[in-house]
Amino acid sequence: MPEAISPARRAEVIDALRRGTVPSAGLDLFAVGMERFERAIDEELDGVTTGRATFKAVRGEYGAGKTFFARWLTGFDLPKLTRLGGSIRDVYATGLGKAAAARIETLVDDAYIADLAAAVAGELGGQIGVAPRVFLRKLVADVLDRVAEFDDFDPRLHYKLTLSSSELTATERNAAAFRPATADDVDLDL
Repeated sequence: MPEAISPARRAEVIDALRRGTVPSAGLDLFAVGMERFERAIDEELDGVTTGRATFKAVRGEYGAGKTFFARWLTGFDLPKLTRLGGSIRDVYATGLGKAAAARIETLVDDAYIADLAAAVAGELGGQIGVAPRVFLRKLVADVLDRVAEFDDFDPRLHYKLTLSSSELTATERNAAAFRPATADDVDLDL
C-alpha cells in the first residue's frame, strides 16, 4: 500500500487515466522501471558541468510510453533542479576571470540556488516540472549576468523574483494561475 495520497492528487491521476491520457502530475505514484532512465538523465546532467551535452530524441510506436516518459522527465524535484542550477552556475563561471568566478561562487552558492529554485517553483503553483525553463532563465539572465557585470550586485540584497505572464509559456501561465493564495489553499498529503 503506498503512502497516504491526498484526495485531490488521487482524483487528478485517476481521472487522467480514465480519459486514457497521461496524468500531468503524480507519475511518481505508479511509475515503474524508470530507474535506468533516471540514472542516464542524472549522468547527462552531471556531464553539463564538464561542458558535455548531447541531443536526445524519444521515439516509438503509438502507446509505447513516449508521453509518459516526457512527463516523467519533467518530474524534477527541488534537489535535481538545484543541482542543475549549480551545474549551470559552474559552467557560467568557467568563462570568467578568477575574481568574477569567485564572486559568482560566493554570491550564488548552492543555498541561494536552492532558494531561487524553490521561489520559482512556488510562483508556478509548486509544479517543479514546469519550472526548469523559467528557473534557468532567471538564474542566468537576472542573477549570474548581474553578479558578473556589477561588482556591487548581491542577489540576496538586490534581486526580487518577478514573473510576468508575457515571459511564460501557456503551461507555465496555467501553473502560476494555480499558485496558492494563502496557506489555507495548500493541499497537504497527510
